[in-house]
Amino acid sequence: MDLIRQDSPDVRDLQAEIESLKARLRTVEDENQQLRRRHGTSFPLMDLPLELRMLVWEHALPDRRVLRIAELPTGEIYGAGATFFCSAAPPVLLHICRESREFALTHFKPFFEKIFESKKMSRPIYFRPKLDILYFDSDILSSQIALGYPEVNDIESIAIRHDRNGPKRLWNYGYHGAIGTSCLTGMTRLLLVEALEWPWPSNRCCATIELSPDPAGKQKELEWTDFIARDRHSDHYVPNIQHVEAVLGKFFQNNSYLN
Repeated sequence: MDLIRQDSPDVRDLQAEIESLKARLRTVEDENQQLRRRHGTSFPLMDLPLELRMLVWEHALPDRRVLRIAELPTGEIYGAGATFFCSAAPPVLLHICRESREFALTHFKPFFEKIFESKKMSRPIYFRPKLDILYFDSDILSSQIALGYPEVNDIESIAIRHDRNGPKRLWNYGYHGAIGTSCLTGMTRLLLVEALEWPWPSNRCCATIELSPDPAGKQKELEWTDFIARDRHSDHYVPNIQHVEAVLGKFFQNNSYLN
């Protein structure tokens, strides 16, 4: 029986092919390691003790958010059939697992689940009444929303677009003239938003707003503080507003969805 010699051309070709395959395998392994480092790997989170999982959920909570309420274009001004919209995305914790959702619901409260007369929100939003800020594009919109959705009365921080015509009694629905129904009753902090872009963009429903301090806003704060004090002195209903702050507002377009 003839044996193939180790130094024969066939053997050398086979050994070279084997070495080439080994080199390609090492290259693929290196690429896989780089991908794992770049994208991360799965982690057995639910194998951690409960107290550690709770810390993970707590650190996953978002910072204070500014949730903007706008009216979708209908051809009418706050008329019949109006649809209101908030572009805020639902908190991620609601979608990870049952435990994270239960944890999130101890912090977030669903708002705007019902239809008020012919007006409605396009979808519910999740809100932290003592932390998050609710921003309205107009003071008329704020009283309409507050009248139709009593849960708004739980919110402590309200932001409105600054009206250059001066302060108004926005905590009374029907304040144009006679005193109307009290609203925004839980408000303790009022933010007066001045646009960084002018004219103020209208109906930019798929946009969020970022607030920053207004260095030139002292006069606006004093006007509102004096107005609130006079209103209280006249025995009108006024929420327990403890802080008035002028801020600048800048829009950021996002890829929200209308459903």
